[in-house]
Amino acid sequence: MPTAPLQANARDDFGKGAARKLRATGHVPGLIYRAGDPPLHISLDPAELTLIFRRSGNFNTILEISVDGQARQCLLKDTQKHPVSRSLVHVDFVEIRGDEQVVVFVPVRPHGRAKGMEVGGKLQLLRRELKVRCLPADIPAEIPVDIRSIGLGEFRRISDLVPPQGCTFVFDNDFNVVAIAGRRIDAAASDGDEEDEEEAEA
Repeated sequence: MPTAPLQANARDDFGKGAARKLRATGHVPGLIYRAGDPPLHISLDPAELTLIFRRSGNFNTILEISVDGQARQCLLKDTQKHPVSRSLVHVDFVEIRGDEQVVVFVPVRPHGRAKGMEVGGKLQLLRRELKVRCLPADIPAEIPVDIRSIGLGEFRRISDLVPPQGCTFVFDNDFNVVAIAGRRIDAAASDGDEEDEEEAEA
């Protein structure tokens, strides 16, 4: 997966007052976490970060954050937004290494048209994201699920799915991911009812 560059500055002025002053300049505070090390306090331009994810459409985009000349590869961990304006007020990242596996949530994308939908069934996406473990370079943009063979009243569990190359699904208990629900529509019976109604009107 390609990386996206992001500029940031280290900061040593903490607390709510310092954060308010920082936001007044158009920047937001953030933290970079690394296992075994204290977090690194940074500031960044939220518009730059938002643009990266708007372009990629993938919240698992690997960010190459340059802090005072040192590049760190990171994933977005968490964001805090203003309750009214919904603008970013704080951002957390986790630093990663290319040879260490990460655990991320990846969106599910159904593909095709299910057999059950041809007879009146409706697609139910029961899990919009699945937890995946893989190396950073193998992070998939989506989990494709071929639904063409799913009949009315049938479902697919996570154990039925094939993970993308280099990935494994992370789950404790098996669960349904997609299902085709609804009542069967009998096309022949439906046509007959319509003919009867037309004859009655005549």
